[in-house]
Amino acid sequence: MKVFYFRSKQGASKILAVYWIAILLIVAAGIYGMVYFYYSHPFDVRVLEAEALNAKVADCLSQQGKLVSEVYSDKVNTDFDLISKCDLNFSTEDFSDWKDFGQYYSEVNFYDINEKFLGTLKAGNTALKSDCEIQEEKGYEKVSTCVTSKMYLVSEGNSQILIEILGVVKKIEKNVK
Repeated sequence: MKVFYFRSKQGASKILAVYWIAILLIVAAGIYGMVYFYYSHPFDVRVLEAEALNAKVADCLSQQGKLVSEVYSDKVNTDFDLISKCDLNFSTEDFSDWKDFGQYYSEVNFYDINEKFLGTLKAGNTALKSDCEIQEEKGYEKVSTCVTSKMYLVSEGNSQILIEILGVVKKIEKNVK
């Protein structure tokens, strides 16, 4: 009967340990690199903010598919204050020089069924509207984000009114790098 004796291979286990450590370091570096790359870029949520602003204004102006009479009866009530009546909050956090310049703008244009202009309501920093024209021409990223929403509503006199809501959010310094 033959007896086999196994020798202790301590040198081989030390070499294997070095490979294991190297593999663990490579995996850890890969995970760190992916997480760093993902979180190093800020999330640009300006489009979502502008869409939420437009939805809030649309909810304020309409009630069950009808245009609120306080806004429009025979003509657009230009005294209607979007900020107070629609419960909008255009204040921003204290970042850079944001307190000095408004970061939001909302504009509502009213048209009849033949797209004849009837009037407009505005709220916020009107200087931001010029960024929308620049954005349409070239599609720049480092300008304000503009979102337009349209809807048809019925006025008191049962005439259809096209409402075009423009929502603009600036916040370039924090969202665009």
